[in-house]
Amino acid sequence: MPAFNLAPSVPAPCFCPTCGALVDLTLKKAEVTCNICLDAFDVQAIATSRENVTESKEAGAWLKKLENRDGEGDAAATVEEICPACGHNELSFKTAQLRSADEGQTIFYTCVKCKHQFSVNS
Repeated sequence: MPAFNLAPSVPAPCFCPTCGALVDLTLKKAEVTCNICLDAFDVQAIATSRENVTESKEAGAWLKKLENRDGEGDAAATVEEICPACGHNELSFKTAQLRSADEGQTIFYTCVKCKHQFSVNS
């Protein structure tokens, strides 16, 4: 049985060298004008160029620093509620949207005394 190439005959995406916007190549012109910055450039020169993109392993550490700046990242609020395990009247809590947007969020409680953890769907 012969093999068929099912890849579409669409050219690879072309980006404006000035602003980086995606450029429409369906016009099949030698020179194209970017719809964003209005810069005109030779399509053949851009289509034959290549850029190598690499992922930095430090990006995760940088993002973690950004999330935790000023000590705010994982700080939990406290509320006066009774712990079901030890009866202490102070719980810390965090919230997360684990279900669809039209449903309530999930509240994660932790007793500040015995560290008992439980969750409530609001």
